[in-house]
Amino acid sequence: MNKLRIGIVVVFILIMGIAATVSGITNIIKLNGTVPDFNYDSMASLKKGDFAQGYIMNIFDCYANETTTHTTFGIETSSETSEEYFIMPLINEADEANELYITVTARKKADRNTLYRICDQTWEYWDGNENVVFDEMGVVVKAKKLDDELMQYMTEWFMETEFYGTNPSDIQKHIIPYQLVIYNPNSAYGELAIGVVLLVIFAVIAIVFVRRITNTAPAQTAGGYAAPAPVPESNAPAADNGFSEEYTAPEPVQVCDIPQPVQPDDFFAKPVKKPEPKEEPKPEPAAAPVPVPGDMDALDTSALDMGGLEYFDSAPENGDYDENLDFSNDDYGEIDKDSIALSDEFTM
Repeated sequence: MNKLRIGIVVVFILIMGIAATVSGITNIIKLNGTVPDFNYDSMASLKKGDFAQGYIMNIFDCYANETTTHTTFGIETSSETSEEYFIMPLINEADEANELYITVTARKKADRNTLYRICDQTWEYWDGNENVVFDEMGVVVKAKKLDDELMQYMTEWFMETEFYGTNPSDIQKHIIPYQLVIYNPNSAYGELAIGVVLLVIFAVIAIVFVRRITNTAPAQTAGGYAAPAPVPESNAPAADNGFSEEYTAPEPVQVCDIPQPVQPDDFFAKPVKKPEPKEEPKPEPAAAPVPVPGDMDALDTSALDMGGLEYFDSAPENGDYDENLDFSNDDYGEIDKDSIALSDEFTM
């Protein structure tokens, strides 16, 4: 958004600079050419933008004014008159039927005050005082189109005075639809100076903008890669230990282009990695049968070692033995299950 606003401002500066420069040059050319005198040259063929000059001899009245109002936070604080419009007769016409009147527009207060004095002197002269001394007011004026509102006000003034009757169409035959705006000839040079300054500002902004774009854009070589900028060699003398106080960068090495595959498929055709076989889970060993109380056949006696058993054929020395036991096997050999005789109380 900021870039858009900056662009609009820059374009506006350019347009205003061109307009002011052209207007200033045009006005200077016209002012240094032939400028007619509105007291002696006919103003019937006057057109917008023309310059004229002369002395204002007579003023009939101020028939309109423009007020500028100053406000603060929407509240009117002061007002002042910015322009006033005066009726000036053109005395260069021979007969009364062709008398013409034109508007003189004054913006400066000093000019307006002078025009009011000339107006009083005019009516004093018309009242019969031929010894009236008029103020001399030589001016340069620039023609401007008289808008419809001012034309109406001027027409109403003549209708009230009945100089040429009360018919608006008859009155407007004597009114030139232009106003002569009092113009300062130095304004032309001021316009030219303002235009040149605006164009210079535009040129500076354009140069800064172009340089910024150029500096931010990456430099490229023919191969598409940019070599680093060489660092200037150091001229500092080497120290006694063989090292220089300043660093000297090595010479830049040109980076070669990376070869690209001819066919895209050659680059993307990578070997497919085969999935490793998954190990099958080992079957869990079957659970041993749960023995049932009183069932001796279900017992697993494969882990028992019966070779370490000892049998005695004689009674123990302490005399604590069971007479029903038979210890006749005295060779400590194989156990004979038939040699073990259990009493009735141990049999199932």
